[in-house]
Amino acid sequence: MKQILFLILIILSLTNCVKAQSLRKQTREFIMEIYKVQSSPAEPFIYTKGIDSYEKKEIIEALEKTDTLKKWRKVNGNLKVIDSLVLSTKEKKYIINKLERASDISLWDQFNFPHSFTISQDTVTAIFKDINRGWNYFRNTYGSSFNSFTIPIFFRDNKLCAFYYDNSCGGLCGEGVFAIYRQENKHWVRWFTIYEWVS
Repeated sequence: MKQILFLILIILSLTNCVKAQSLRKQTREFIMEIYKVQSSPAEPFIYTKGIDSYEKKEIIEALEKTDTLKKWRKVNGNLKVIDSLVLSTKEKKYIINKLERASDISLWDQFNFPHSFTISQDTVTAIFKDINRGWNYFRNTYGSSFNSFTIPIFFRDNKLCAFYYDNSCGGLCGEGVFAIYRQENKHWVRWFTIYEWVS
């Protein structure tokens, strides 16, 4: 009996290990797909490990207010729903929990972006709080912009992904979006936007 229990524990442990490796691979592939779209060969890809607390709060508030996401199209002068997605309370709680855990920067050690470097969120905050520094200092010291994003949050058997990405390039230059992605033809495509900003 002890041997059977031991064997079951080993099988469960191996199954969880395989699932975790598969999820890490999927996470890397998703992030690299975003990186290829957002990076420029002319400049290094500068990014923070995670997002600031203000953005996290805004995203969570938007997510909590969201139940049904809809896409509309004008047909014969009338708006018609052409696609929709209902997020369950359980799914929203799961995504929020993952967002709140995003402060664990050890998760970022699995990424290795070519032609890139990280800058800590504390450093970014200190630069832009100092009236003598700001964007002039940042551009002279680091580069023209920096990126922030969350670890992809997969759900519904890893067929959907919640993800936030932003690019900051000046006082009135930047954009950010938190959206649900789905796979189409082996590529992750933005499906529904939950929160976005443009400066």
